[in-house]
Amino acid sequence: MLAFAVSSVGVILCSATVVFWARSYPGADHVYVQLPGFVERGQGREPVTRSVVVSSSRGSVWVQVTDTETRVPEGRARPAPPALIFHAYRSPGPWAVDTGGWGNSREAFAGFARGTGSFVAPGAASELRYVVVPHWCPAAATACVGWPVVRALFRRARRRDPGACPACGYDLRATPERCPECGMAAGAPER
Repeated sequence: MLAFAVSSVGVILCSATVVFWARSYPGADHVYVQLPGFVERGQGREPVTRSVVVSSSRGSVWVQVTDTETRVPEGRARPAPPALIFHAYRSPGPWAVDTGGWGNSREAFAGFARGTGSFVAPGAASELRYVVVPHWCPAAATACVGWPVVRALFRRARRRDPGACPACGYDLRATPERCPECGMAAGAPER
């Protein structure tokens, strides 16, 4: 039963991945989460604002994590906002992480990429990390997990055919007493 539940979740995730894959070409879907956090420095822990953006655009999933340390004039770090911020939205056109020359992108094959970067603005310093995964990868992985459910549903539908062998699905209209494919007798229990 657990295997069936896991496979069912795989089918649902595969379907959702394919929908977001199709939606990623005319526009982009984004989920933005901002969390208060801390980073270890030489003197101790410094408060930072960590933002995570997950975007679906141009046939890929982009995951970007940015740690921003805001400084007040005397050089002490300002604490991050205490609340969790969650925002989901859709932008009308394709979107991509624009490193603008400040990032270090390491392109791999088949649409995978990862990169890092840092930038300093007046009063803030940010470090950025991102990973790009093409939609076909999670779609294939979740399809493999969901395959047993799809297979079982097709087998069950095939077995419900009144003129078919319950073991192998062979058409028994010509030989109703015994299956010529697997040898199962007409009144025998299903294997």
